[in-house]
Amino acid sequence: MMNVKILLATAVSILALPMICGIARAQGTAFTYQGQLTAGGVEANGSFDLQFGLYTNVSTGNPVGSLLTNAATAVSNGVFTTTLNFSNAFNGTAYWLGIGVRSNGTTNAFTPLIPRQPITPTPYAITASNLTGTLAASQLTGSIPASVFSGTFSNSVSFTNVTNVFAGNGGGLTNVPSVTQSNYLFAYDTTDQFVSTAGVYQNVTINTVTNNGGWTNLSSGIFAAPQSGLYLVEYQAHIQNGNAGNALTASLRAVLNATTSLLEIPGSESVVSIPADGFIALPSRSFLAQMSAGQTISLQVTANMVNPYAYLFSSTFGSQTFPSVALTIVRIQ
Repeated sequence: MMNVKILLATAVSILALPMICGIARAQGTAFTYQGQLTAGGVEANGSFDLQFGLYTNVSTGNPVGSLLTNAATAVSNGVFTTTLNFSNAFNGTAYWLGIGVRSNGTTNAFTPLIPRQPITPTPYAITASNLTGTLAASQLTGSIPASVFSGTFSNSVSFTNVTNVFAGNGGGLTNVPSVTQSNYLFAYDTTDQFVSTAGVYQNVTINTVTNNGGWTNLSSGIFAAPQSGLYLVEYQAHIQNGNAGNALTASLRAVLNATTSLLEIPGSESVVSIPADGFIALPSRSFLAQMSAGQTISLQVTANMVNPYAYLFSSTFGSQTFPSVALTIVRIQ
């Protein structure tokens, strides 16, 4: 009869692998197992087939996963060393290692060695099973199951990668602004506005806001963004030349920070040349503006002539009013 005598505690064989073989961390799931085989009290020598399996019971039950067969394992003076790989079976469950043996080169059934060997943790493994504190993100690999994300996050969670997405129907999300909630502005003005100083920009007055969607109207024509983001801005104006003898050159633009460090938004300027004697031009632009929460935006106008010749013109035909200027802002990102 054969039996096996363990030279190293099973878990020590598993966990001491890096020291025995000099393999770096992240080596995989294989480990070295060492034992001693005797027959009738005599240390065995020769070549044997060894079969290994993991069990959740010391004497009964079926193996967890597949059995491993290491054929032609060399045994010298009863000592053998072999490599086992049960993949990712070691998840904290208590296991016993079952071993079967037969002479190499035969088809005989494996003789089970009794008792099965308990796989026990080393002191450092006990510490690892109760790991607390900070773990470097570089040591985390693979996918984290959704079941571990529960409870309430005490701090904000930021998704900075463009591939980050939310999956599901969003039914549990609250306080999420929509396009008409703090993301959208439509405003216009129905008065005539005259250029007061030739060649000098002045703010355009906007006296009617039909939908401000969270935007703050700090003063006529100056609006503060409700949140940071990328905005699509569009405007259209009616500029009339009231001079009977000379053409008029006028310019309309959009600026950020109209009350502090003024900054013209690239792509926002319209320059028009208007023939004399009552002709009207319709300058318009669509452009993007990156804005921070609370940052202001406004329209400005100038011309090479002043009152009463150059002015933003509003009129009414029948029941329809044509504003002197209209402004639309939509947050797109």
